[in-house]
Amino acid sequence: MMGLCVSQRTTPQWSFEEDVVFYSEAGVTGIGLWRGKLLQVDEEKASELLSGSALRPLYLDWAGGFTGTHGWSYRAAMEEAIRYINWARRWGAQIVIIHSGERGRHTFNHSRRILREALKELEPVARQNGVFLGLEPVHPADPEKLTYLQRIEEALEFVAVVGGSHVKIVYDLGHLGLDLEVLRRLDEWVKELALVQVADIRLENGEPRRVPPGKGVVPVAKILTMLREAGYSGPFDVEIWGPEVANYSPHQLLEEAKNFFQHQIFPTFNPGSAACPSPIVSSPPRWEA
Repeated sequence: MMGLCVSQRTTPQWSFEEDVVFYSEAGVTGIGLWRGKLLQVDEEKASELLSGSALRPLYLDWAGGFTGTHGWSYRAAMEEAIRYINWARRWGAQIVIIHSGERGRHTFNHSRRILREALKELEPVARQNGVFLGLEPVHPADPEKLTYLQRIEEALEFVAVVGGSHVKIVYDLGHLGLDLEVLRRLDEWVKELALVQVADIRLENGEPRRVPPGKGVVPVAKILTMLREAGYSGPFDVEIWGPEVANYSPHQLLEEAKNFFQHQIFPTFNPGSAACPSPIVSSPPRWEA
């Protein structure tokens, strides 16, 4: 089976150590490190657990909150982001996911200026460490209110304005999977894509709820195939969280993800083709600036 990455958010019942053990036992080869689990262990303990397993850390999720809506100062948020970049380099992760924080009481222009200046300061640090910053738009119904970016187009504006080769975007089907219109312009933004996070969506009283791939209304398999055909050669990461997760055991969620990719996604890609490499790549993908 080709490489499969799973976010630690998918298994909230398990500790950091249990994730490392049970993901490995399930045949998962990549792990997305979630800040909620990173708070459970210190840097050295995380390093010990990761180095003692066959799991490849793919990304750290998340740093940011620059607008201060989570009670942080701008400088504290920047220092944490730099610390996460350094951790990513140490552990061999490719990406640090970045969230702006809510717009809050800031004007639209001021909130944009805060994020722009933060990215301009962080991009050289990320580049020097061989790490990519991934801007992730989220659905407006997201309860955590991590960012005011809600569309791919908004994230792309910052990529263009900030410049530099190490600010990219994260496309999360659990947030944007129902916006099929964006796929009509896929050729315009696929080259800026650092990571695809995979989940399906079930509508509950009109509200989107994350469910395992293939269990909702999003044409997940079709979208992932379109991404590959458009030239995306980066990783896929399964990230399922929210109320629906309570209906599954952690082991069941891992098996659901494995079965979906093994039977509906990976067979459509030729592992021997340079155009369709494993979703878990051996080194950070190279994009043209």
